[in-house]
This record gives sequence, structure tokens and C-alpha cells, in this order.
Amino acid sequence: MVVPKAFGSNPETASTNSFQGEGVTSDVGQMAQSEAERMADQLDRSGVDVRVFQDDPALSLPDAVFPNNWVSTHGDDGLVLYPMLSPNRRRERRGEIIQQLVTEFGLSNIHNFAVHELSDQFLEGTGSLVLDRERKIAYAALSARTHIDLVEEWCDIYGYRAVPFFTQDRQRLPIYHTNVVMGLGHGMCAICLWSVQSGKYRDDLTESLDGLEVIDLSPQQMEAFAGNWLALQSLRGEPLGVFSSTAWYALGAHQKAKIEARMSPVVVEIPTIEKVGGGSARCMLLEIYPASSFAR
Repeated sequence: MVVPKAFGSNPETASTNSFQGEGVTSDVGQMAQSEAERMADQLDRSGVDVRVFQDDPALSLPDAVFPNNWVSTHGDDGLVLYPMLSPNRRRERRGEIIQQLVTEFGLSNIHNFAVHELSDQFLEGTGSLVLDRERKIAYAALSARTHIDLVEEWCDIYGYRAVPFFTQDRQRLPIYHTNVVMGLGHGMCAICLWSVQSGKYRDDLTESLDGLEVIDLSPQQMEAFAGNWLALQSLRGEPLGVFSSTAWYALGAHQKAKIEARMSPVVVEIPTIEKVGGGSARCMLLEIYPASSFAR
């Protein structure tokens, strides 16, 4: 996690993120910082091994709290750096964070997709790619931030099957990131199928979900970030699901029961980050997969 020090509404991302709003108070930055710190503490108390990095306020990064967009980790396959649509988000790729991940977790193989920014092609990490790491499937909602050629290149390198699809929100605009439409883990997928456009891509998507328990989200639940959750495992081996309170309380009783049968929900309060930043709990978490040689 990254604790933000210059959080606010990002004008460079507003045109492609309809979930993003304006800060309504002068202390919005401090509120976001407090929310991130409380979330990290809550995860720690839930048995999650958390690494917390501090934002560099000199860089003026309004979206630093969302590190999963610029880096992902893959154990012996190392880590990937991603091309970001917004120029001010590209500064989030901080060398000291990369170096600590490499050194502490043995992630020596670095694949730099960020070079594709030179050709205006973008793939924003596990915002763009929702990964089923067990079945080796990469889901990708295509948009200005998720280019099909990079999805296919990524899948060729890491041995995944690409499942791209098109989406639209209630304003008929593409949804900016895949991990807003869907989240999966522990044998379950919560997805807003209403937002997925019809055609071959939709058929491929629904077929790929066979074998998972599917929770179909309404557009209103998606807008409450009910698809933007992350499956984790505690140090005790307990399956967890991290949801924002906005997302959790948008779910129906039967949907919650299906989730609770598979995992223990960790419900975090991050309303400022959601309303102003346009992202939720999943966006704030970069999963760390150490190299197999890594010893705790």
C-alpha cells in the first residue's frame, strides 16, 4: 500500500474515469491519508502481511494511493511495470519502491511494458487485467487505458489466456478499468454482466466463468465498487476478501451469504478515496508474490 500525501481529484484522468469526483473540503488530502492508514492497520489486525510505503509529497501525485496500476508481481517471473495513460501517474513508478520489492522478495526479472507509452498504448496493471492466477486467465475490459495488443503481448509472455471484452456504463461510456467491472478469487467472481456489451467477446467471457460461483452485480452495485474487491489470504491461511464499506453495504443479503461461505470479509472505510479518486479497496492493494527462493 502507498499512503498518499498529495491526494486529490486528478484532472488528467477525469475524462476517462466517470467514478471520479471533486474534493469538497480543503482537508480531503488528510482525510485520504487517514483512511489509507486505518485500512493498512485493519488489514494487519486481520492477519495480512502489509508493506506500507509513504508517498513523496514533492512529486504531487494525486493517485499515488492506487499502486496496483503501475506494477504487478509474479514470483519467479519477477515484476511488471506498466504504461499509464495520464502523464502525472507515470511519476508513481518510483525507483525506491521497485528496488525494495526486488531486494526484499527476490523479484529480479523486470519486464518494462512502460516503454509503450512512447507509442500511446496503455495497460494499467491489475486495473486493466483481472487475473485468475490459478486458471491462468487474464480478463480485460478494453478502453483507452487497456489496449488489446498489450493484453495479448502480456498473455503471450506469462502464459495466460486473454479474455477481452467491451463495456459501457449507464452513460454508454467505456468503463475505465476491468477491476471496477469484476473481481474474482476463492472460487468466486462478482461481475456486472449488465455492463458487458453483447457479441462474441461477451460469449467468450461468460463461457470462461464456468466453474466459478458468479455473483451478478447490478449497475448500481458496480457504481458502489462492489466489483472492486480483492481476495487475499492471511498469514494463518484464512481466505479473506477486502471490500469497502460502500461496496459491502450495496450487496444483498444472499450475495453476502455466498461471499461469507467462501471467505471472511474485511470491510474498510474509504469514502473519501472512493468519491474523489474514483477507485476503491482493490485499487489500493498491490499483491506481492515473492520468488520461490524468498525465505521469511
